[in-house]
Amino acid sequence: MTLAPGVPARTRGIDCSGLLRAYPDLRRHACDNGRHLDFAHELADTETVHAVEHLAVELLACADGGDRTVLRGVTGTPTDGSRVHRMKIYGTRSPDVALSAVRYAAEILGAYYTS
Repeated sequence: MTLAPGVPARTRGIDCSGLLRAYPDLRRHACDNGRHLDFAHELADTETVHAVEHLAVELLACADGGDRTVLRGVTGTPTDGSRVHRMKIYGTRSPDVALSAVRYAAEILGAYYTS
């Protein structure tokens, strides 16, 4: 995934409370962030693509009947200074469905940026 020009690299300017009201199950997402924070706390200041990953997983879980036990995502942050991130969504039946969820999640997240 490549962040479009103008899209902030981090979620500092996002309306976290609004996003969590719209998608309350994001509060229960586990997050392997090395700081022992759940995703609701991580959301306030994390990589934008990380937020897209979690929202895409949530959208897929909602579309697939809510089985969050088989869905998970991994996002790699570039070390070369580029805006190209690697993202993998596990537990979907179709890579095309996962890609659609990622794109839709990015659109949704964009609507929650306040600055």
